[in-house]
Amino acid sequence: MRNFNKFGTAVAVAALFAATGTAARADDAAIQSLQQQINALQQQLKDVQAKQATVPAAGPLAGAATVPTEPSAIGPFVPASTQTGGFLQTGSDIGSFQVPGTKTAVKVGGFMKLDLAWDADAGMGIAGMDQYGIRQAADNTGNQGFALPGTPGARQQGRFSSTAAYSRLYIDSRTPTEWGDVKMYLEGDFSGPASGGNSNNSNSHDFRIRHAYGTLGNWTFGQTWTNFTDPASWAVSLDNNGPIGRESGVRQALVQYRWDIDPEQKNQLAVSIENPDSDFLGSDDKGENFIAGAGNYAYTNFNSKLPDFVAKYTHNETWGHMYEATLVRNLEANTVGVNLGSATTGYTGAVHDNTWAWGEQVGAKIFTGLGHPKNAIGFHGVIGQGISRYMQVQQNSAEVDSQGHLKTLLNGAYHVYYQHFWDPKGQFQSNVIWGDNKIWYKNSLLVATAPQGLETDVQEVELNFLWTPNQFVQMGPAYIRANVRAEQGYNLSGVAGATRSWSGSTAVDNRFQYSVIIGF
Repeated sequence: MRNFNKFGTAVAVAALFAATGTAARADDAAIQSLQQQINALQQQLKDVQAKQATVPAAGPLAGAATVPTEPSAIGPFVPASTQTGGFLQTGSDIGSFQVPGTKTAVKVGGFMKLDLAWDADAGMGIAGMDQYGIRQAADNTGNQGFALPGTPGARQQGRFSSTAAYSRLYIDSRTPTEWGDVKMYLEGDFSGPASGGNSNNSNSHDFRIRHAYGTLGNWTFGQTWTNFTDPASWAVSLDNNGPIGRESGVRQALVQYRWDIDPEQKNQLAVSIENPDSDFLGSDDKGENFIAGAGNYAYTNFNSKLPDFVAKYTHNETWGHMYEATLVRNLEANTVGVNLGSATTGYTGAVHDNTWAWGEQVGAKIFTGLGHPKNAIGFHGVIGQGISRYMQVQQNSAEVDSQGHLKTLLNGAYHVYYQHFWDPKGQFQSNVIWGDNKIWYKNSLLVATAPQGLETDVQEVELNFLWTPNQFVQMGPAYIRANVRAEQGYNLSGVAGATRSWSGSTAVDNRFQYSVIIGF
């Protein structure tokens, strides 16, 4: 019996080992089959990746903007990782989505901006609106700018105003093609004329186009910043029209091409042809030279035969950015035979003349690295003959002299600023900005008997403190002091409400402003 048990035990052990070996072989086969499936899936993934590599990436809003992107009035409202020196990076892929069934990626954004302003003196015009932007001295023809001493407006001490008209919306799209990314950018705000209402009821403002352009590779077509400006080096200001002392940031139709001189895009050269405007008689098409009291404005046939030509060179480094821009434009006068001056000094015949104008501008933004990596200093300087429409102080670019010839006027400006961040996260910043803009009028072109008020020098200083608690909100106060010096005071002898017969030549105002932006 004992031998039988030993034999049975041996058989059982042998059977167990046989079963175990069979199971092990079965497991090995299953593992090998699973490994083969994994290898097949990995190969399929590699094939898909290799196929995608041969097609332009359809990633959301890929590629850098050809034209400098738009700075908001007081900074960007996109995640902090895309902020660069206080400017809105519309070319980022943050918040974009791909249109189903296409290779086009779209980003929609914008912000609500509320400006609250209190002018301690006679007033700079409505808060943030264009009356202040053109920096005109208030006069007896309806100008709502600075009030010279003795004018009815100068009696006002203290004025509060507010507006949300500078709120914006934009659409940014990118589509990859074999020619490179096609970009479309459309932006507008509500600071157009208030044709639909007034402050007595609806406070409506018309929507206006700011930018409407497309790019293909290094080409840009449409309306956007003139090539003569450089938003990448602008100061961060609460003034919606930008601080005094640089080119004004004209937006107009253009065709632009940019050369990337090196692969790193450290050095770039852009040339453009842009929409012209023969503004020698002022932006309102009315003569600056006219017979006092006669109202003989010289309505003009503007024949802009040539576009404005602009070339700009930029240099980019980790320490900052600098640029130089050159502008050439042609001005033409073709008037009917009416008086363009006083009875004794003016020209009374028809004018058929043209002249060339030019402008030069340089600027830079340099990161100091002292206290915060984004602390920076910046400057701009611009000078030219006949470039008023490109400047913050927009008077006439040229005048008709007593011989009927069109003569350009010299215009020059500069400003400097310092940007300081107070905390490591960059939530608190201050900006100090000083600027000066001057026009040199030729004495022979002035009409002694006319109520002039033509400003020759505008100066401005701005101090602001801005808080950005998150990527969607920014707010802060600003103090702005500005003064306008006119070529001559106004003859107020016929102006109702004037406190003197002749005004002084300098108007001063102090503005306290608070702005809030909520974006998405």
